[in-house]
Amino acid sequence: MLKTYNNLEQSLVSHTSNWLGWGSKVNPDAKHNDNPALSIKGALTGYDEFIN
Repeated sequence: MLKTYNNLEQSLVSHTSNWLGWGSKVNPDAKHNDNPALSIKGALTGYDEFIN
């Protein structure tokens, strides 16, 4: 899973776009099913900052 994540991130970095805003973070020591719970607060905060 981490290899796919790294490939996606590399692709986003190398193909920047003015209409797409994104951010990424690896949750250390998280199990696969823990990621949504660990990620949602940061994702929503980032979205709120983007639209406001």
